[in-house]
Amino acid sequence: MGLSAGDRRRAPRPGSTKAARLLRVTASLLGAAVPFGVVVPLGVVVPLGVVVPLGAAWAQTTDAPTGTAPSAADVAKAKALFEAGGRAYDAGDFETAIQAFEQAYKLVRREGLLFSLAQAHRRQFTIGSDRVHLERAIALYRQYLAEVSHGGRRAEATKALGELEALASKPTPPSGEAPTEPAPARVAPTRLALSAAVEGATISIDGAAPRVSPFSVQVEPGPHRVVVSAPGYRDKELVLVAIEGELVPASNIELEEEPASVTVLTDAGASVSVDGRFVGEAPLSRALELPSGRRFIAVTRAGRKTRTAELDLARGEAQRLELDLSTTTQRDFALAGAIGSGALLAGGAVLGGLAFVRQSQAKDIYGIPSTEGRALRPAERDEYLSLRSERDRLVAGASTVAGLGVVVGIVSLGLFAFDEPAPVLAPAEPTKPRPEAPPPKPEAPSMEVGLLPVLGVDTAYLGLVGSF
Repeated sequence: MGLSAGDRRRAPRPGSTKAARLLRVTASLLGAAVPFGVVVPLGVVVPLGVVVPLGAAWAQTTDAPTGTAPSAADVAKAKALFEAGGRAYDAGDFETAIQAFEQAYKLVRREGLLFSLAQAHRRQFTIGSDRVHLERAIALYRQYLAEVSHGGRRAEATKALGELEALASKPTPPSGEAPTEPAPARVAPTRLALSAAVEGATISIDGAAPRVSPFSVQVEPGPHRVVVSAPGYRDKELVLVAIEGELVPASNIELEEEPASVTVLTDAGASVSVDGRFVGEAPLSRALELPSGRRFIAVTRAGRKTRTAELDLARGEAQRLELDLSTTTQRDFALAGAIGSGALLAGGAVLGGLAFVRQSQAKDIYGIPSTEGRALRPAERDEYLSLRSERDRLVAGASTVAGLGVVVGIVSLGLFAFDEPAPVLAPAEPTKPRPEAPPPKPEAPSMEVGLLPVLGVDTAYLGLVGSF
């Protein structure tokens, strides 16, 4: 009781082609109720001209028995269940896929989910030969064909139904045992369907050994402690409440990235910035916690040459960065000017002191007539005149030297005061050169297949079109 050769050719393989994966992702995002990896591999299951219902029909679906539109919460939950079922289908866990699709159908009565359910039951029958799944698949295909009068997946459903009905018509081989009472109704297991947004993440439930995401597992009803881990990310712990007889999905659990740690050592009082944003003044109280990737770190201080560094940081990586700052040329000139200004002022003071001495000596000679009661001798008069002349020269020299010292001091002070670092901007991402177009190839017979959106009054479709 297996699939025909044609069915085996149509049977999906997880990740079989890039185009199939792209269409599966598109169907998931748009809400198409099609099992992942099964019903829409390009060029395999869907022939040219067959259409696949899209998310517009999902959004406009009404509940079949009551005619009321499902709530936004029900639609969101149904989509989460559908995604969990799709992951289970890709992994070959058809029992879990069946449970997820059934719960989704109870929330949003959509024809596409009937087809998905029928497919999952059909696949489960092929691997387990359980007639319960065979009969359920037949009933679902019939219901789908009754509700979808034209288009949709009628051709595939009709073909699959015919094959399954042929299998169901074959008599069951006698077992040699006396007839037994009918088996009791199956109780749906309690499951958690878990997946993380980070590829390669592991998930542990109630302290058990972690398993690689995604997966589904049977659990006891009630709360369960779930821990999601991944290299370079902080562990995330959450509590999920399992509901008896239901599948509870927790899809694409987000993890917080473990930041990189950078210890910056530089001159006290220097300003530290990361990617053009000021983060603190040295010495920093603790290491910088930065997102992974390329980071531009700049250290600036008045009178010091700016130092920069570009770091490629990995998640959780720790680095030590030492950036010693040397004085700028302007600051060197300012310091040299300050020293020169001080020397000139000191020289002016010395010359002023000598001028004062000569003034005192000349004054003593000038006072002889009054103190000694006699006139100045010719030699004393010549000495007096010489001292006054030398005094005048010293005063002029002192004024010149001191004035020059003041000017140099003012210039040095200006150089010092306006020696501020220029703003540092993070470098822009380099522009990648546009690749040259390849030379045209000679025309040859080919076939092209593409996706074509088809909009209807109440539904939207995604069709495949081909050209030869």
